[in-house]
Amino acid sequence: MPIYETMKTADNISCYKSEKIDNLPAAEDLNPSARSIYFIETSCKGDLNPRQACSVESVARVHPNRTVYILFLAPIAQKTFQKGPISNLKIFDNVEFARIHFWKFVEGTVLEGLVYDGYLNKSKWPVSHTSDVLRYLVLHKWGGTYLDLDVIVRKNLDSLGLNWASRENQDAVASCVLSFSTDAVGRSIANATVQ
Repeated sequence: MPIYETMKTADNISCYKSEKIDNLPAAEDLNPSARSIYFIETSCKGDLNPRQACSVESVARVHPNRTVYILFLAPIAQKTFQKGPISNLKIFDNVEFARIHFWKFVEGTVLEGLVYDGYLNKSKWPVSHTSDVLRYLVLHKWGGTYLDLDVIVRKNLDSLGLNWASRENQDAVASCVLSFSTDAVGRSIANATVQ
């Protein structure tokens, strides 16, 4: 398969408009605590791989008093909950699953134009850029902590305070681990990021 074809397959965003039967509650209907922790799965595979499930498990174990949300853009089949990586996460009382209906989720936000005008579809990396948009939008809407699905957490994050980000290098802030509260500082940061 040519490299372009592989890239095209890896950046499939066709599920974002899918109206298949959802076995997950709609993220648009959630009212999470500002102390929640979020992971976002933006590929169209409709499942987690074992490494991603391990990331979620690591967070759920060291944060038993915080809700951990896994937000999917793809519909999830009922059989996915019966076997495989997702089924193993059902043992945690603090892990919740929800489906982001992308166009509804961005509706009425400052990022609506970016999505509705098709800029993500024109990107060379639409899955990655969608993930970027959603991590900031989730924290803007609800506050809390966002983690990439390849982050393993060994210690409780509460000691870091309410508003923080990871460091990429000496000169750059990374977006793989972010935390914005709903206080004035957190709102200011969240507003600046979506702008």
